[in-house]
Amino acid sequence: MLVFLLIAIAFTVYALSSSSFDIEQIMSFSTSVMVAAIDLGTVLSGYAFSFRYEFEKDPLKIMTSNWIGGSPSLPYIKTPSVVLLKPNKTFHAFGCEAENKYASLVEDNEHEGWLYFKRFKMTLHQNKSLKRTTTIKDVNGEEMPAMTIFTMAIKYFKDHLMGTLKSRVVNITEDVILWVLTVPAIWDDGAKQFMREAAAEAGILREQLLLVSEPEAAIFYYSHFPMETNFFEPGTKYMVLDLGGTCDTTVVEVQSNQSLRELHHVTDFALAGTKVDDAFYQFLAKLFGNDVLSTLKDENMDDYIAIFREFELKKLTFKPESETKVTIILPFRLLEIFEEQTEETLIEVLQQTRYAETVQFIGDRLRIRPEIFKEFFSHTLQGIIQHITEIMQSFQGESVSKILLVGDFSNSPMVLNAIKESFPNKTVTTPADPGLVVLKGAVLFGQTPRTVSCRFIRTSTAVSSGIGM
Repeated sequence: MLVFLLIAIAFTVYALSSSSFDIEQIMSFSTSVMVAAIDLGTVLSGYAFSFRYEFEKDPLKIMTSNWIGGSPSLPYIKTPSVVLLKPNKTFHAFGCEAENKYASLVEDNEHEGWLYFKRFKMTLHQNKSLKRTTTIKDVNGEEMPAMTIFTMAIKYFKDHLMGTLKSRVVNITEDVILWVLTVPAIWDDGAKQFMREAAAEAGILREQLLLVSEPEAAIFYYSHFPMETNFFEPGTKYMVLDLGGTCDTTVVEVQSNQSLRELHHVTDFALAGTKVDDAFYQFLAKLFGNDVLSTLKDENMDDYIAIFREFELKKLTFKPESETKVTIILPFRLLEIFEEQTEETLIEVLQQTRYAETVQFIGDRLRIRPEIFKEFFSHTLQGIIQHITEIMQSFQGESVSKILLVGDFSNSPMVLNAIKESFPNKTVTTPADPGLVVLKGAVLFGQTPRTVSCRFIRTSTAVSSGIGM
């Protein structure tokens, strides 16, 4: 209890000197018994939480939810960023549930009027000035207010967490939870206000909400590693490489007062894991043709989704030294459509392509030699290495000492190996689950007194934007 009293006092002293806080937020921080974080990602989203009494014993004891994918054997650490609305524009489902329901509607030709927002954050990533009037389009071009979609997403995770706690017979109410939302580093104060308002409409009170930028959350997580005792040594520069639906790169420098000054930030859409997916799609298009794939997507979206769910798993587990063929199970309907449209079999067509000796089709399985599978990564990895090199050169190379890997695509052994081989003189750090770094870092941001002193300062404005966001 003494520790929490000291935390509350330190937090109060700082907060009283900041116009970003009021007494209600101070009291909420000191009296909350749990911190919960929500990360709305470009491709995947999720939440994490920890109790204050457990945090005191083990700060890294942070709990997350397992999400079921296409089958019970494929649990996700996060769930796809997909929102499905009913024809009356009310919320129906989020994540895999939304994907599966919409696929079923398409297959039964009953999807007319339903609104399907996939990777809804992607359309807003370059818009750093979100407003209430900002709209986003679903897959069929139907527009909805972005505020409505974000509100539904936040409310979904809030309600899911409360349901999870109830199922575990945890007697806790919403008024004792401190919520933390992650936001892209590029978003300005208006966009952050947009998130506050979306959270308020989702039922999260202003005094129970903190915002943290994604790279800042990542750094907070890494700073709690046992081996990182000198993590906040003044003058140290870190590159945070967030690889997900986009490639977000942030370089920060530790200041003498242990604040974190942002020196560089850039978002690149061409260097993300989705580009590896695109390369795999082009591979399938060479075998089956775009028309066949489009027909499968239009008539049997569940089968279409299943192909890329399986590829996602193989993409994140394939190792550069692998000598084993990669097997992708093809849905029977895909082969049926192919033969209907081409009047040929896949085996016959394979012999006419450059893949005659490197790809096999046996039963319903496509077996791909490792050298071909590596080609799906080549363009993206070359771009990532060039991207890092250019940033290092702009900082005269040696001054950036560590590369901190974050994001779901960082799970790929191909990514980690390429970066380590290309920068042998740099410390490249990644935890067991890099896809959860930002989420868990956001929880630590809400839990630890270090958030008081290690604020994020932008070079362009020289204004602290850490806790007070």
